[in-house]
Amino acid sequence: MLNVLGSCRRELLCKAVVLSLLATRQLVGQVPNADFTWRMPDHFGSLKSDNSMLDFHWDTMQVKYDPAYVTPLSGWPVEFDGCHPGGPYTYAWTIDGAAVTSTPDPCKVIYRFYIAPGVQAAHSVTLTVTGTQGQHASMTHKIVPRNWLIVSIGDSYSSGQGAPDVPQQLDGQVVKVVKASPRWEDRRCDRSGLSGPAQAALAIEREDPWTSVTFLSFACSGAGTYSGLTGPYEGAEPPNSPYVPTATAGSGRPRGMLPSNGDVKSANSELRKTDTGATVFTNQTTPSSALLLPQVWQVEGAVGRRPIDALIISIGLNDIGFSDILKQCFLGAAVVAGAAVGGPCSKQYLFKAGVVAKLDSLRSKYDSLDKMIRADLNVSRVYLSEYPNPLNDQDGKTCGTAPGGHRSLEITPRSGIDPQSVVWLRDTVAAGLNKAVHDAAARHSWQVDEIWSKFARHGECADNNNRWINTEEDARRTVGPYYFVDQDHPNLYLSSGTMHPNPAGQAAHAASLASLLRRTLSNTPVVFVKLCAHAMAGIPCPVTVEVYSPGGGAIPARVRFDDDTTQLDANTPLLYTFHGSRGRNVSQFPTGAYSNHSVQVRPTGDYNESGATFRITLQALTVRVDPFPVPVAVGPRSKGTPTDVTVYLTDAAGRPADGTLTLENPQGLVQTYHTNTLIKGVVFQIHVGFVRRRDGSTCRIVTGTTGRVQPRDSVDYEKAPKDVKFVDSGPDVGCEGP
Repeated sequence: MLNVLGSCRRELLCKAVVLSLLATRQLVGQVPNADFTWRMPDHFGSLKSDNSMLDFHWDTMQVKYDPAYVTPLSGWPVEFDGCHPGGPYTYAWTIDGAAVTSTPDPCKVIYRFYIAPGVQAAHSVTLTVTGTQGQHASMTHKIVPRNWLIVSIGDSYSSGQGAPDVPQQLDGQVVKVVKASPRWEDRRCDRSGLSGPAQAALAIEREDPWTSVTFLSFACSGAGTYSGLTGPYEGAEPPNSPYVPTATAGSGRPRGMLPSNGDVKSANSELRKTDTGATVFTNQTTPSSALLLPQVWQVEGAVGRRPIDALIISIGLNDIGFSDILKQCFLGAAVVAGAAVGGPCSKQYLFKAGVVAKLDSLRSKYDSLDKMIRADLNVSRVYLSEYPNPLNDQDGKTCGTAPGGHRSLEITPRSGIDPQSVVWLRDTVAAGLNKAVHDAAARHSWQVDEIWSKFARHGECADNNNRWINTEEDARRTVGPYYFVDQDHPNLYLSSGTMHPNPAGQAAHAASLASLLRRTLSNTPVVFVKLCAHAMAGIPCPVTVEVYSPGGGAIPARVRFDDDTTQLDANTPLLYTFHGSRGRNVSQFPTGAYSNHSVQVRPTGDYNESGATFRITLQALTVRVDPFPVPVAVGPRSKGTPTDVTVYLTDAAGRPADGTLTLENPQGLVQTYHTNTLIKGVVFQIHVGFVRRRDGSTCRIVTGTTGRVQPRDSVDYEKAPKDVKFVDSGPDVGCEGP
């Protein structure tokens, strides 16, 4: 360095070189940061190659999911990042005591873990960072990577019938022509990536960086309990379906809105189970041409006995023949060729008695479903969905009752279902179905996704801005088939997407489901910091760090605050002194200044490390002048009396606080002193002036010796300067206004 100094001819350049060398020496010698972060890459949520829709990894021809997606044979990847500025550094990683080698980027590691029942869930990961002079630091974190298996089975409500991945495309201004048919994740079941269960799983995937999600949907539009979930089913659009959407409007015969299902209880000529429990096809050439296996069996074939973390179900609507009920009510109010067809379904008593009987039959069907799930699957939690309320307008009124409002299924003016029948459909049929849902959930310890009330102002007759349920016209345009409809050509063959949630409705369903799933699908504890009522920096405070599992039960853990290395017990009252922080960790609000703090939590068991942040009030300082008021010299010619004065600055506990006092007299002379120290011989001056306002009144202006206290650097005190008052200036001071 002396040689460098000796060779410098330009002083400023020389200084810059020296400072640079000093900074480099300090940087090279400092202890490196060894902390690191980790995450699991998203497993569910990638798009297909054309970016048109989510990739379910579903093989339409083989009618199954890609096994490599369901259970990756190479394990589940976890990414670690310990890169820090500075260096150069060397990085050494150990996982569960074993060194990790052969990493392209030394400060980043991708490691694959096997996650399975009986396999260690928690892992210890250590990063050691070493500088060129041998200085080093290490950090160890406990991690618990998890892949959540979320499975959806059921009918069109779970499949997403009313919200295709890519809607039908129409062309033409007056005469509409179908330019492109709707696209689905699986057309046979009208299964969509916009369905509520799929979007809920996607939300869980994207919210938690420390877990990933495998989502499998076997839900199929038109499925019933016996014909779909526990028994075989051909699907909504089987390979030999008479309706095949084409690019020509009006081709093909439309299928019903919701296929009416008989209870197909066996199809042994089509499928059977072997003695080993494996499902095989018989009398069929390929799976794609066979009847679909019961959805419960499809799930078993895909995941085996792997634990299912969440099984989402919607079933019951087709068991009561809701499609046929709607058609009956629709035809009862329709006018065909100038003549009324039937009468209001709410007045057809034999018809209503049949509906009640079907509602009563749901109990045995839910019970048989529970029995099959318990026998064939390993399920942690079952979530059974309510059905939404489709029969209210944007104001929460029954469809067809508001002046000028639309009727339910109003295809042409004043067609649709009469208001009395709508009330019966809503309050008896739909409410009865949801009562059966709740009763089944109570019997079998299932959780209910309560969605009914969320649609109270978003039914099929709501306006365009509030409608979450497809009208017949909505469905004709997006789901198909598209038909021209007017008063003379009413469409009595409703589109399959009619009365189903549109994308906005499916999003509401997803939000409701996700709120349920969040309560249990997490490895990260929930942390609450309970402080004493008036916690202040620098003053001992009773505090409890409460640590709960995502399900709600308290779990043991060790905690530490900020940079303190002392480990303390969670869920136990503690007495702790928090100190304020400098610089960026202080927040100033109108109510006072606060320092920001954190608690790190290391739980016992298979939980990830967690933490929380909170604020502590910085101590407000108090200024007191002794004596008060001080003697003053009034007017510029008055010499005044020298006065000994002390300006006290104290904290919340009454202890002296260090600060700087600045005094300025009316002539602008500034003098500086220390607080809490006797100041001798100060002459305090006051100048009084009077100003006449425009209205004739007068006001008084007082100027004089001013004081301001600036607290010295202390992490526990607020830093804002404080004005010092030496005399009581009295009323009518200051001249505001004209």
